Amino acid sequence: MTNTTPRPALDETSLNALARQQQQANRSAASAVAARLTGGYRVSAEQLYDGLRASVLLHWWELLTRYGHQHRLGIVRAMARFSFWVSCYRTQDLHDDTPPDGGRDGVGDKDLALAHLDCALELIKRAAARDFLDTAASNPTAGREQQQ
Repeated sequence: MTNTTPRPALDETSLNALARQQQQANRSAASAVAARLTGGYRVSAEQLYDGLRASVLLHWWELLTRYGHQHRLGIVRAMARFSFWVSCYRTQDLHDDTPPDGGRDGVGDKDLALAHLDCALELIKRAAARDFLDTAASNPTAGREQQQ
């Protein structure tokens, strides 16, 4: 059974607190992976994925608060605009380019790895967009500007 109770709108204070909490959580996750990398420790693909996703989310939450302050919109209105902007990452198609086949046609390991990393980064941004928008969905005003 799904919960159909509407979520209450977040006010400026609550949304500012949420943004700070999201920034801190994502900063910690991104920093943990960076520390492992710079310390010469092994980093699994899952740890790298989580760190990169956290880095993207941290950047977006920081941009959201900075944009709201610089343009004197308030964070609720800034969230509406950013939700619209971030939604483009969620719906963006991946490039049609199939990663090259290593060893054929003069494609080296580096080119193959870079092609796969580009695709992986697009997928990470897509996942980050879903996470950001799920958080933004707790604010019913977030989607209004999309419709205008």
